[in-house]
Amino acid sequence: MWVLWSSLFWFLGLIIGSFGVIQVLIILFFSIPFTKKISEQGAIFDKNRIIYKRNIITVILWIIIILVSIGLVLLFASSAYFRVFCIGIGCALFLGLGKIGGTETNIKEYFYNYKQFIIIEHLGDILIHLYNDALLESS
Repeated sequence: MWVLWSSLFWFLGLIIGSFGVIQVLIILFFSIPFTKKISEQGAIFDKNRIIYKRNIITVILWIIIILVSIGLVLLFASSAYFRVFCIGIGCALFLGLGKIGGTETNIKEYFYNYKQFIIIEHLGDILIHLYNDALLESS
């Protein structure tokens, strides 16, 4: 029975880590810096800073969900199951670290989610500039 419950708590940790922790890290390490970078270049029309507000709200909601799930596991499960839950979160972090930065998927989803704020005419030069910066950083 312990194996069944451990598997369940590991899976729950994996889910919270994959959908919650990784999402928060993508916002903190990609979405917010990317928004700042292309805003400074003039490719975003966002007077009310809606993009930042959406990101902050998403981060706050996920932090609440993560903390509540940790609290529920601590409240209703033994410390052994809590450790298994944390291992699940750790596995999700390990497997998801490559998805945090400016990956092709993150960039596509960013432009899809915030297309109404993007000024297309300014975007080409900015992306070329960002691409060149990425090449310089990698060498």
